[in-house]
This record gives sequence, structure tokens and C-alpha cells, in this order.
Amino acid sequence: MRTSLVWIPLLGGVVLSGCSGEPTKACTAPKDYWQKPHNFVGLMPKMNEVALDHSGTLYWNGTPVSFEKLGQLLKSSHELNSEPVVFLHTEMGVSCDALDALRNEMDEALECKKSHRCAEGIMSVWQDLPSPRGAPIS
Repeated sequence: MRTSLVWIPLLGGVVLSGCSGEPTKACTAPKDYWQKPHNFVGLMPKMNEVALDHSGTLYWNGTPVSFEKLGQLLKSSHELNSEPVVFLHTEMGVSCDALDALRNEMDEALECKKSHRCAEGIMSVWQDLPSPRGAPIS
């Protein structure tokens, strides 16, 4: 019985030591004027996907790109007639600084506040949302 009482403070110290340090924080929320997941009634617009993984690698429609190349692609997509929605998808564990820089680059290059062509979320949520009752099949 005496031996088990000795271990209680040691175990408590081990458990509490895992709780010390800076608490993790969530990254800032997506910009409020960017599109959120919703059902597209009618035809689904053309979408380009920008992705950021936890290692900091950027992707344009599945192909790794540099930050500079991404900026060029964003600007050229904004100039297209029938401007596509540019969809940002991020992996859990991304750097908040990298995410903020990417959002800002997209926001500036695409003029998101005016164009309403910027979106963020999980792509499968958008694709799998059911059509509202009575809506045309897209």
C-alpha cells in the first residue's frame, strides 16, 4: 500500500508536465465575404483548387507550385471570361502564418470582395451537398 502512495505524486507530475507550455490556438476564420459550403443550384461553376498542406507545400489543381507561380495563376484566372471560383482547401496542422499569407494573396489577386469568386472549406462537403427540393439537377 505504501509503494502505491509514492507513485501517485510521480504520476501526477508526469501527467501535468504534458500540459505545460503555450496552449495551441486555432488559425483565424475564413474571410466573411468568401463563399462558404453551399449547394449550387443549376450548373456548378468551374472551380480551381488551391491547397496548402501541413508541410507548407502549395498546390494548384493538385500540382505543386511555388508561391510566385500561384500568384500568376490566380491573376490569370481572375481575368478569364466566366471567371472560375477559386477554392482554398487546407490540411489540418498548417501554419497559421502560411494560411494567412495565402488567403491575403488570393484576396488581393482575385479581388475577392468584388468578385465573390473565393471560397474555402472541404471540397467533398461542397460536392456532396444534396440539391434542395424542387431544384434543377446540376
